Amino acid sequence: MPDPLYKKDIEVAGHHEAILILILTIVMIFFVGVIVLLLGLERSHVMLAEALIILPAFIYVKYKGYSRVKTFRLNKINSDIFLSSVFIGLSLAIVSDELDRLIALFFPMPDFFERAIIQSLTIHGISDLFVVLSSSVFFAVICEELLFRGFVQTSFENTFDVTKAIMLTALIFAIIHMNPWWTIQIIIVAIFLGVMAWKSDSILPSMIVHGTNNALGVLFINMSETSFSWYLYKDHVHPIILVLALSGLFYGVKLFYRNCDENKQTI
Repeated sequence: MPDPLYKKDIEVAGHHEAILILILTIVMIFFVGVIVLLLGLERSHVMLAEALIILPAFIYVKYKGYSRVKTFRLNKINSDIFLSSVFIGLSLAIVSDELDRLIALFFPMPDFFERAIIQSLTIHGISDLFVVLSSSVFFAVICEELLFRGFVQTSFENTFDVTKAIMLTALIFAIIHMNPWWTIQIIIVAIFLGVMAWKSDSILPSMIVHGTNNALGVLFINMSETSFSWYLYKDHVHPIILVLALSGLFYGVKLFYRNCDENKQTI
């Protein structure tokens, strides 16, 4: 009996197709990375890889005739959902930062690996500013959200229940980053991104949260410790700031859900 996911009138891909595209994407980025690294263009490699990560999925969706709007969740959001997403993004970035500091106490990242990350995100001039922001904030956010919260999660939702689809997408998202010292943090953030994309039926909220998290990470790396001494207390996020962030995250999610429900009622 033919697989119903291959019917001509289906609007989104199935999970087996998403896995195939992910494998092709990984292979493509690997070969592009090898070629560019051989040319000695490490930072350009990062930006180029992020820009290309969505290409196989876009080509496949066009070839199969699937709905790009539904597959990639290219739906608009109202200003209330936008503002609550910003609120969640700021709060989650702070909570995630403290979680990273706590995990580092028991599972510290090797010095050489940490130095490599810091070096790749350090800004020394205008050209560095363009490359770092383009690769880690602009291309990373847009392309990764289109691929994971758009194509992959939507495809999984077409086969599995929502909870399983979000969890599987988050796990794959963490594995793709190939950083075992950040696995827990990435999974937690990815679950928030997945829930927000599903609830709003748009990748814009997850883009906002993802972009806020990455932008703040770049900002902290390029600021001296004295510049945000108010933020820290004994190498951890200040307890008052952490409590405010946790409260803000709880309130932000509650507000986000309410705004999404109200938006659906007006459509």
